[in-house]
Amino acid sequence: MMVATAAAVGVLVSATSAQAAFTFNFDENGNNSFIMGSNPPVSLPSGVMADPVSPSVTTLYYDLTAFGAPVVAGDILLFEGATTNFSDMLRFEPNPLSTNFSYLFVYSDKDNGVDALADVGLPPPNYQSNIGGTGESGPETGPNGLFGWVPLSYDGGYLSLSPITYNFTSDPVPEPSPLLLSGAGFVGLMMIRRLRHLR
Repeated sequence: MMVATAAAVGVLVSATSAQAAFTFNFDENGNNSFIMGSNPPVSLPSGVMADPVSPSVTTLYYDLTAFGAPVVAGDILLFEGATTNFSDMLRFEPNPLSTNFSYLFVYSDKDNGVDALADVGLPPPNYQSNIGGTGESGPETGPNGLFGWVPLSYDGGYLSLSPITYNFTSDPVPEPSPLLLSGAGFVGLMMIRRLRHLR
């Protein structure tokens, strides 16, 4: 069903790409939405597979067929604040099955544990010849990532059909742990019991 959706969106892209701006929102776990102009968002196929540039690594990928044209191949390194250490990498590559379309591979460090499909660590340093970098925005405690990024014509991810904005959430806002929630509930029940006992 996802392939049919992607094919239908590909046809839509051809017809309206001249006036439509694209937005691709995605994270480290395969959650995404592709928005073309005022059309409703669609979810692009994603999964886990070996990266053709670094075949020893299996990581999260997004199938960008719905974009309607290939994007410029290249690696985008995401740096933590003002440091030279990068914690995430976005790798745009041609689809090996069709030169007309592309894949996006997502890598993330494992410093905060493994809680997402992209948390496989960073790939071996055999980067593509087209490489760029930028700082992440937002605190490491989340949400942080790459928001409102529009690649230039020489950047990995550039799409010639239409301007495209990428919004990548690397670390979402952490949810409270179940133990913390249980503890808060227990304290609340104890306070209610004590108030009833005092009456």
